Amino acid sequence: MVTGYAAAQVSDCCYEAFEVVKLMRYEDGLEPNRVTLVSLLQAAANVGAYKEGRAVHGYAVRRSIDSFDEILETSLMDMYSKCGDLRMSKLIFDRMSKRCIGSWNALIAAHVQIGQPLGAFEIFQRMLQEDILPDMITLANLLSSCGDLKFLRQGKSIHGYLIRRQVQLDLVATTALIEMYCKCNRTNQGRILFDEIEAQDVIMFNVMVSGYLQAGFPDKALKTVCQMIEAGRKPNPATILNLLSVAADLREIRIGKKVHAYVVRQGIGSNVDIANQLISMYGKFGRIEMARQIFNRITRKDLFSWTSMITSYAQHGYASDALMVFRLIHEERLQPDLVTLVSLLQAISSLGCLTLAKEVHGHIYRNRLEKEILILNSLLTTYAKCGSLGMAECLFKSIVKKSQISWNAMISAFGMHGKCLEAIDLFNQMLKEGFQPDDITFTSILSACSHGGYVEEGWRIFQSMAEKHSVTPNTEHYSCAIDLFSRSGRLEEAYSLVQHLPPRERISALDALLSSCRVYGNVEVADIVGKELLDLDPDNSGTYILLANIYSEAGKWDAAARIREIAKTKSLARQPGYSMIESASVQ
Repeated sequence: MVTGYAAAQVSDCCYEAFEVVKLMRYEDGLEPNRVTLVSLLQAAANVGAYKEGRAVHGYAVRRSIDSFDEILETSLMDMYSKCGDLRMSKLIFDRMSKRCIGSWNALIAAHVQIGQPLGAFEIFQRMLQEDILPDMITLANLLSSCGDLKFLRQGKSIHGYLIRRQVQLDLVATTALIEMYCKCNRTNQGRILFDEIEAQDVIMFNVMVSGYLQAGFPDKALKTVCQMIEAGRKPNPATILNLLSVAADLREIRIGKKVHAYVVRQGIGSNVDIANQLISMYGKFGRIEMARQIFNRITRKDLFSWTSMITSYAQHGYASDALMVFRLIHEERLQPDLVTLVSLLQAISSLGCLTLAKEVHGHIYRNRLEKEILILNSLLTTYAKCGSLGMAECLFKSIVKKSQISWNAMISAFGMHGKCLEAIDLFNQMLKEGFQPDDITFTSILSACSHGGYVEEGWRIFQSMAEKHSVTPNTEHYSCAIDLFSRSGRLEEAYSLVQHLPPRERISALDALLSSCRVYGNVEVADIVGKELLDLDPDNSGTYILLANIYSEAGKWDAAARIREIAKTKSLARQPGYSMIESASVQ
């Protein structure tokens, strides 16, 4: 029974394995043996139950079961590594009197699982020095490390080694090889290997789907899932997670709902990973109530559950709800990670609450996270959006190893507060430090120049994008440059830039340009802009009204009357304003 529950790999079943052992001990008076403990360690490893895993280890030590037992010691290593405690895994490995290939594989896998692929290669070198030959599992783990490190050359070397030795690859090694090529952005090569296999299992299909998702081809990922179902392979939890990612990437809530219905019919809604992904998917679609319902049903919430709910709230402006969920994390005695704190800072930025930003800042220092560049960059942006440019500047200066995002965030902060000269100086300093500006850098600096009225400087920076920095201006950059000229009255130059925008993107730029024509009384440009706007959006009543007002203010009464007559013929009328308070009181 214990082994069966442990092998189920479902959260509730794995915890049930421990309940069965309690019944065995307290009702039948039987003590666990080595086989029982190995199964319990497997259950703990499957769900990351660190406390329960340590309890099993303690029992084994007290009963002297772990002495010179390779299988139990290897299971302990596997449990600790999957629970994120590499130190304990290494300690057990180092004290083993006799190490089998399984022990080496467990330690290599431990480094791969916690994101230390270089460490996996170091262990592999030690293994070769002790004349231990690698098996398929060793090579599969090394291929996984090559994928994580984007070591395509080393991965190809292992592939070549297998071909030269004429080694018949099993499904595990073939799957690892496909995954390596996909992670190294060689999805086509991975697909070639995939198609060579006559009977792909569900894991191999999942790897191929993940590869397409990583490469930005959700449509191909969906086709591969359909191919898997046609081949008679039953989706497992990993397939469900991939499908939910496909639905989010394709912006197809219909697919997401179908997958959700399948989860309910199969009775796997208690799987916390699936529930977390459902929260994230519904959050991306703005279905916050549905996300909250799923969140409330999770019996054993992990940190990702809480973070997904906070992120969903923060992304859609529910800042107060995001803060409420964050406070509940502390009641559950969970330690927020970097992603949780970044999502929280996003919510605080929406509220503009400086006091809360300072509280999070204190939490960062108390938990020694002040060197984490990701959280510092988010905090910098939050201080700027909460109105404390001084705190943002102090934080920026305190960052020892600034990233590209750090410079971008500070330039944006100066621009946000109207400090155009400071933004330009910082931009020049960034260039001197050897950093290359990217799309976001130019958007921030051009926006600052526009609001500060530094037309020549802004235009010089715009021209330098392609000439000096090999950055092709996008729609947002052109919009900033158009705004730059429009605000300063150089409307002809602004209109010439509008022609670089695709037709769908021109409407908002032309609207702003037409408003500037009224401010500066430029009827000639207004006439050209107005005609183009009416061609692109003939049913926008605001354009007719604005154009008629420009003609009237210039004394062109006939033209104004003609525009108003056209609007009247089309039965276009401006939407009158109204008060929500008055509307509510009437109801």
